[in-house]
Amino acid sequence: MARPDTVEGAMKVVAHPMSKAAELTLEIYRRTLEEVRGDRLIESQVWLEDGQLHIDDLDFDLDDYRRIVVAGAGKASVAMAQGLESILGSRISEGLIVAKDGHPDSLSHCRIIDAAHPIPDESSLEAGREMLALAARTQPDDLVLFCLSGGASALIESPVDGISLPDRQTVNRARLSSGATIAAVNAVRARLSRIKAGGLARAFAKPTVIVLYMSDVLGNDRQVIGSGPFFPPRRDANLGRLITAFDLKAKLPPQVLAKLIAVTNPTQAVAAPPHRSIGDARMMGHHAKHIASTMGLTVDGPSIMRGEAVDYVQRVAKKGAFGRCLQPRECFLSVGETVVTLHGDGLGGRAQEAACAIARELEGSHDVAVLFAGSDGSDGPTDASGALVDGQSARRANEKGWTVERALSANDSYHFHEAADSLVKTGPTGSNLNDIMIVVRV
Repeated sequence: MARPDTVEGAMKVVAHPMSKAAELTLEIYRRTLEEVRGDRLIESQVWLEDGQLHIDDLDFDLDDYRRIVVAGAGKASVAMAQGLESILGSRISEGLIVAKDGHPDSLSHCRIIDAAHPIPDESSLEAGREMLALAARTQPDDLVLFCLSGGASALIESPVDGISLPDRQTVNRARLSSGATIAAVNAVRARLSRIKAGGLARAFAKPTVIVLYMSDVLGNDRQVIGSGPFFPPRRDANLGRLITAFDLKAKLPPQVLAKLIAVTNPTQAVAAPPHRSIGDARMMGHHAKHIASTMGLTVDGPSIMRGEAVDYVQRVAKKGAFGRCLQPRECFLSVGETVVTLHGDGLGGRAQEAACAIARELEGSHDVAVLFAGSDGSDGPTDASGALVDGQSARRANEKGWTVERALSANDSYHFHEAADSLVKTGPTGSNLNDIMIVVRV
């Protein structure tokens, strides 16, 4: 069977499918990514007609505004801004988008600042200064369209007094290694920032603001997406319980802990502006289901994934979804986000870790393939979005000295998949809607 290195289309996916099931799985993933790009979602849900800008149930007469400002931050923010530029064009007076380093896209009416992810650095602080300066220039007769997606937490930052950049970096590293949910850690780090937890709502208090967001958070909690820059945190958040539950006391500097204990609720809280979702994990799952159906597959799902990556795989395996309970020409879909508690110092991400565990479950099967990957193109601190495994993946890795057990114990799934020739790479996708698992039996 031919083994295409690159599956072409509007979205490029680089992988090595080694069976018909793998080829189908990869094609569902590629076509799904095309459907959930930020520009495509904006263009399908925002429109301009006779000077009226329509966003869901909101209508804006553009003649009522002195300026239209487009701003944003996150992995999908450039693509979202592209969608707004295609609709508004030269009506945009000023724009500032903060994007992850390495994005390939450009904008005509908005300035782009590249910043670091997943650990903030000086570029993140510069992006924070520029965004706050933009906010200070806005006036009551301006209309601000803010494009928000996951990744904004690290990309744009302005720490409160007494918190340094190294402190913020430590908080992010603690999240990545603790197994804590994004909601739990955002409750902590939001209180250390002038931008998070409603900080931008205070900064953009003068103009009319509408926040368009792509959700990488199950449940679409607007206080969690991008650490809620336009939403104050919950007043009942128990920071002490979060610190204890995820052993953050041992991971955070004393000055950070002191600041968290001292600050129980943010001051100068303001009302959150209207937020409108243009995409989430469930939408991605339904796009994948439609695509798989058009390919002649019977589809089960999409279900929701959560919890530790390996534990999730074991739960699904017990239900027979990796083969025993799948019929020929059937597809099982799941969307959401797992977590990984680090025990080793290897390289990988939650999708690759899950796919590594799945490779063990598939050993010996000849008609099933599973793709487990992110929608944003980057799984953990790697250049892969995830992995595509089949019944021979573990054997191929074994031949090069790798076992599933070795990879999982060291959290080194990337090198396992590298040996198994099962990595999937897309580069930046212009989306960020959690992860997706696609199982196909032929």
